Amino acid sequence: MVEVGQVLCVLADHCELFVEGRAFEDDLAALRRAVENDWEVSAASAGDGESIEGLKVLYLADRVDEPSRTFRFYLRLVNRIEQERRNETGLRFIDWRYKPGQRVELNVPVERWENRVVLPAQAVVREGPECYVYRQEGSRFERVAVHLEYQDRRSAVIAAVSLFASFIAVIAVGSEDKIDQMTITQYLTEAGRLSVAQPMVFIGALIGGVVPFLFSSMLIRAVGRAALTADLENSHSGNISMRVRDAAGRDCLAITATGSQKGELTPDKICYPALTETNYGHYKASSETDIHAMILQLPGAKATVHGHTKWANVVTLDDEEMPKTNPRAALRPVDALGARHLVEVPVDWYPVACGSKEMADGIALRLKDRSACMVQAHGVFARGGSLEEALFNLCLSEHSGYVLHLLGLLGADLAGIRKKLDELRPWLDQALPAYGDEAHGRVDFADEPDTVELFLTEGFRAFESRYSPFHTGSMSIKTAGTLLYMPHAVMPHDLPGPMLELPLKGGDEAEARWGWDLKMSRIIYQETPLKALSHFYPAEVEAVSLSRLDDLGRGTPKIVPIDAEGGFLYPSVPILPPDPDPDLLVRALMDYKITAVAFGGVWAAGEQSVGETLRHVSSLKDISFYRIMAKSKKLNLERMEPERAKVW
Repeated sequence: MVEVGQVLCVLADHCELFVEGRAFEDDLAALRRAVENDWEVSAASAGDGESIEGLKVLYLADRVDEPSRTFRFYLRLVNRIEQERRNETGLRFIDWRYKPGQRVELNVPVERWENRVVLPAQAVVREGPECYVYRQEGSRFERVAVHLEYQDRRSAVIAAVSLFASFIAVIAVGSEDKIDQMTITQYLTEAGRLSVAQPMVFIGALIGGVVPFLFSSMLIRAVGRAALTADLENSHSGNISMRVRDAAGRDCLAITATGSQKGELTPDKICYPALTETNYGHYKASSETDIHAMILQLPGAKATVHGHTKWANVVTLDDEEMPKTNPRAALRPVDALGARHLVEVPVDWYPVACGSKEMADGIALRLKDRSACMVQAHGVFARGGSLEEALFNLCLSEHSGYVLHLLGLLGADLAGIRKKLDELRPWLDQALPAYGDEAHGRVDFADEPDTVELFLTEGFRAFESRYSPFHTGSMSIKTAGTLLYMPHAVMPHDLPGPMLELPLKGGDEAEARWGWDLKMSRIIYQETPLKALSHFYPAEVEAVSLSRLDDLGRGTPKIVPIDAEGGFLYPSVPILPPDPDPDLLVRALMDYKITAVAFGGVWAAGEQSVGETLRHVSSLKDISFYRIMAKSKKLNLERMEPERAKVW
C-alpha cells in the first residue's frame, strides 16, 4: 500500500548536468571577467584526464562558504550516451559519459593573449634560465631557443619569436589573418629560418615593432659594459632596467636577466616582463624586478640602475647593533657634482636586503623625490629620465662616496667644507646645468672623421681612467673662428655625448645650456694661443683641493708631487679658489698648463691636441693619489717634496 508523501522512485534526465566549481575569494574578480567576456572554460576529468572544451560559466553563487572561504560557480555540461542496450523484456539501460558526483578540474581563463604558440608542457625543455623546443629536420632534431611566457602542468605558452608572429604567419599560411590556422610545425619551421641578415626579415622586424626592443637591448648592453668598466658592478651583480613599449603600445619593463654578466649582455639576457604585474619574465629576470617595476612607475622615472657601489657602501657603513632603525646617516656629497645633482643620498637598512617587499616599498618611497638612494651594505639604486641619466646618477653617488673616503684619509674638516659648499650653492646651480641627453648623437663636424674619432677615443680613455664621472667634463679644440666642443666628454663605448661646433664668442643659448664650462673655455681661447682644453673632476684632485680650503685665504696653495714622475713633469700645480676670476685661470694655464679649482675640478691646456691635455690630467690624478696615500700612512709630506717645488 502506498502512503502519501512516500518516495517511489527518483526520475532524472542526465542529458544535461551542472558542473559545480569552487574557487577562493581571491579568484572572484577573474571569474567575473571570464563571465563578462564570455570566455570558454575547459575541464579535465579526474579519472582518465579527458579534456572537456567549450564550457561557459552560467552564474556565480551569492555567498561564500565560511569554513572553507570558497564560493561556488556553475557551468552547463551537455552529456552524451556512451552505451545503450535493452534486455529481453525491452527495458532500456543507458550509460552516461558524465555522472553526478564525478570530479573534474576546471581551467578558467583569466587573460587573453594574442598571437602566441601553445605547446604541451612536456615539449619545452629547460636548461637553467633558458628554454628550448626541438624541431624535426629530417632524421634529426634541432634545438630552438624560445621565450617562455607561461607554463602549467598541461601547457606551455611561448612568444611567437616575441615580435615575429605576424611575419611568420604571412610566410607559413599566407596571411596574418590566418595566424590561428598556423600549426606548431609550420611556426617552428619558418621561425628557424628567420635572420635579420635577410633584408626582408629585417624590414619586417622594423615594421613589426622590434625597434624599441632592439634599441633597448643595445642601450642596456652599453650601460652594462660601462658599469663593469667603472667598477660599479662585479661580473654578475646589479641590475639595469628601463621602460619600453611593445608592438601593442603597452608599457613593459626591459631588465637584465638574473645572474647575467654585465660586460657580456646579449639580447637573450634582456627580459621583458610586465610593468604592473608578475608574469613570466620574473622567473628569468633579476630577483629585484619588483623593485625596478615600482621605481619605473614613479613620475618621470623611465630607467633605473642598481650598482654595488664600493666606496658609497664603505662611507655609509656602521656597526650599530641589529636590527637597526631607519633612516641611517645619509651620504651627503661635498664634491661639486654630487652636491649639485644629488644633494643627498638617503640610506636605509633592511633585515632582508635583496628583493624583499619591505625593501621595495622603502626604495620606491625614497626615490619619489631623489635621484638615488642606498640600501646599507648593498648599494645604490638610481633613477633617471633615461638610462644614461640613471647611470649618471649612479656614477655620481660612487664618485661622491670616493671623495668622502679620500677626505677621511686626509683628515679634512668636513664641516668646514660643507659650510663653504652652502655658500657656493647659487653659483653651483648656475655653473653646473641639469643633466640632459637631448643633444646626444649630434655631431656638427661629421665631415672631419679624424677629429670625431679623436674625441671618441679620448672620451673613452677619460672614462676608463676615471678622470671624471660618466658624462661629465668637457674637451674642446679651437679652430679658425669656431670651437669644436664636446660636453659630456667622459663617455664609454656606444654612449657618446654631443659633439658641437660653436662660435668662439659667447652669450648664446649654448652657453646658457652648458654653463660655466663653456663660458670659461671661450674666454681662455679668446685670450690665449692655446689650441685644446679639457676640464674634468678626478676624485683624488678634488679631495686634495677641498682639504686645502683654509689655505686659499693665505695665497695660492699648491699640489706638490712626491712621486718621481710627477715631480719631474710638474714641480707644483696651483689650486685656485671657487669661481675664479677668468684672468687668474688664464694665467694659471699659461704658466702651468694645468690647474685645480676648488669645487671646480681640473683644467688642462694643450698647444696641439686634446691628447696632450689628458696627459696633464692623468699625471695630476696620480700626484694627488700618492699624496693622499702618504698622508694616510702618517708620513711627513714636507720632507718628501722636492726643493725646487718651493720656489716654482
